[in-house]
Amino acid sequence: MKHFKYEFVLAASPTRVFAWHNEPHAFPRLVPPWMPVQILRMPTSLQNDALVVLRLGLPGVLRRFPIGPLWVLELSDVTTTTALTPGEAAASAASGAGFKDTQVAGPYVYWQHHHQFLPVPGQPRACLIREEIRYALPLGWLGEFVAGGFMRALLMALFRHREKILRRWLEA
Repeated sequence: MKHFKYEFVLAASPTRVFAWHNEPHAFPRLVPPWMPVQILRMPTSLQNDALVVLRLGLPGVLRRFPIGPLWVLELSDVTTTTALTPGEAAASAASGAGFKDTQVAGPYVYWQHHHQFLPVPGQPRACLIREEIRYALPLGWLGEFVAGGFMRALLMALFRHREKILRRWLEA
């Protein structure tokens, strides 16, 4: 099992960051233009047990053809302070907001992505965004040997792109 972690601080509250991710436009904006992904099913809001269905394409010229594998992800542990009573919201402010997506079917042996939007002590209008992914590539050690470096580089490029998009939309 591999672990990938990406963090950065954004000048927006955890509540605002969660609300942005909860909008239907969020995921399509976070997908880089160079990443061959077709959205087949997307919930209208973040909710436990909702399914996201994607078709992964091939890079380059073939990326527009829907011939890649399906990737089905289930949302869970959806947590937001805006859905709580005032007392519960105050008690949970230290834990922030977030959600997980876990592969139900797809190209990986295992995939779980935890999106966390955490408060920054002493900075009420700041959010520590922590993205943690636990994954396993197919074919065990051989898959890691052949594609492990590419996978880590892909994840780093993906999250650098997402950071840029979130700064553009939430720090403006």
